[in-house]
Amino acid sequence: MYQAVKAIYRKPARPIAVKNEGALVENDNEKARILKDYFSEKYNGTRIEPFTKKGELNNPITPEEVRKAVASLSNNKAPGPDGIQVELLKSAPPSVIEELAETFNNTFIQ
Repeated sequence: MYQAVKAIYRKPARPIAVKNEGALVENDNEKARILKDYFSEKYNGTRIEPFTKKGELNNPITPEEVRKAVASLSNNKAPGPDGIQVELLKSAPPSVIEELAETFNNTFIQ
């Protein structure tokens, strides 16, 4: 009975819009294939995401900006690909924040 009531009151899923070379894909099987291929490449490491063009900054990133950005991050979240937990960054000494700012600035030079 519960499954029947759930099925009756379930909201229909909104369709997913997928584009292939600029054209909207209508076929659900084709949408599934495109999404599967995209995420397989992305998470298996074969897809290379484009980077923004490197160039000089108008104003360098300051340690204060890095400190404010780190402070605004939410606790108890899974670490990213670098494996660094937010709580570790939040409790880092000023020298680490200064080093991060320098590293960020160096990525825009060269």
